[in-house]
Amino acid sequence: MVSFSDFVSSWQYIISNNFLPSDAKGILLDYRKATILSPIDEALKVSDYFSVNGNVFQHKKIAFVTETPEQIILPILIQEYSVECESRPFSTVEAAVRWITS
Repeated sequence: MVSFSDFVSSWQYIISNNFLPSDAKGILLDYRKATILSPIDEALKVSDYFSVNGNVFQHKKIAFVTETPEQIILPILIQEYSVECESRPFSTVEAAVRWITS
């Protein structure tokens, strides 16, 4: 299960270790095996996290590879509420990569 604290701690690790190059066009997140706790509450917190950390995610395309309706909520909320980045759900990695690199 993926909780908001799991999400934040993984991103803090990525950011503090400079694993996300500033010139990266996008980020591909594979959520197909993720079970999100309290989807709406958690998704709103994650969406806020992307907005608050706009300096990291600014002008990035964030592609979520998903399988279930619960997993689709997150990229839609990020797209709706974050002006810093674009976000979309995809059913395949290939489609997500095409979108990020377009």
